[in-house]
Amino acid sequence: MGRHLLLTIMILLLIAILAAEIGPAVPVPGTGNYNQFAGRQAVYANGDTLMFCYIDYTGTYPDLAQNIGTSKMLVFKRSYDGGQTFPTTFIWEDNFDGYPTLYINGQTIIITCSAGGYIKRFVSLDNGLTFQQAANMQGSDRLPITDYSEGQYQSCYMYQDFSVEHGKLESNAPNTYGSFIENDKTTNDTPTYYYGTDVIEGTVRANSDINVWQTGGGPNDGWATFYGPVISSGQVHTLGGTPTYSSVFRKGYWENIPQAPLTGTMIPMYAQYVGPVFPDSNRIMMVTVNGSSYTSMVGAIVDTEIDTFAVWSIYPPPGGNYLLRNRVTRRDTIWTAGPTGSTQSGTFMVNSPLWIKGQFSGKQVWYSPYDVYIMDNITLMGTPVGQTP
Repeated sequence: MGRHLLLTIMILLLIAILAAEIGPAVPVPGTGNYNQFAGRQAVYANGDTLMFCYIDYTGTYPDLAQNIGTSKMLVFKRSYDGGQTFPTTFIWEDNFDGYPTLYINGQTIIITCSAGGYIKRFVSLDNGLTFQQAANMQGSDRLPITDYSEGQYQSCYMYQDFSVEHGKLESNAPNTYGSFIENDKTTNDTPTYYYGTDVIEGTVRANSDINVWQTGGGPNDGWATFYGPVISSGQVHTLGGTPTYSSVFRKGYWENIPQAPLTGTMIPMYAQYVGPVFPDSNRIMMVTVNGSSYTSMVGAIVDTEIDTFAVWSIYPPPGGNYLLRNRVTRRDTIWTAGPTGSTQSGTFMVNSPLWIKGQFSGKQVWYSPYDVYIMDNITLMGTPVGQTP
């Protein structure tokens, strides 16, 4: 009876929040045991969009190919047709011990829950199809509430507070980074370092080790200064001495965090497209940056004609026996003028191979899911090559 009573309470909450005509309560299909459900804090309703989350112990769902037995499972259900269908996303965790809460910020969906002495946040940028786990924070509140204000996600707990400051690429864009590094190494496969003159705002995220070297200079006794969280999928190494960690990592640092692949689902949240939006490996975007502006050319790689060559058994031809006729497709690149614009504090996405060159100024980020080729020297506006900016 307890299960059915709690299910009825959830449906009534969904209907009450809708503030529309009240109809009869309809059971949500494919639900299990609502052992841990946060009520209103776990429900979102706007028009025909309904979402809620809870912890289930049994995992007996008709749309799952397996039964997870006694493991705990975070269940997220969403409906975009007023509750007619509820596609489901599952997040497995052995030690969920709290009541998951739901927070919506535009297209970003955040589920926050206590598990094993940590507060864990799961973030979706694709309307709940998949979730990526953000950095864990120590805490044991069984009902963590997440909010977003002034560039920060802040979770207010009964027992403690924490906030994770996000990057400054866009002041209102969630899940951005001041620096995102796939592999913190040079082209010669040697480590790169943060030096005393490096002062970094925003979150630094690396899918590798992070190296900090006390070399002198800068405002922090020769050490780099990080004003945002530093998150490493490896470890943080220091060279040249032992720093006062609180002065170097002002928002703390985390090691051995699962990797966060930099994919096209992250960048479009705050990027401007340069060139056609649809992906095409047979297109080249050639970008020339001039300070805080850019021009571009679009190169379409096309097949022009087919050349044929006779193949003989003895070289040089013709010699011996004729074997076959080889066909070789001739390809060419046809260039047309592309878009132009300002690069001032912008993040730009190119959905094809990118060729880029020029003189740069201000803050700008260029990204392509394909190969990026640097043409000639990349220089800074007003700075001779080899000199400090």
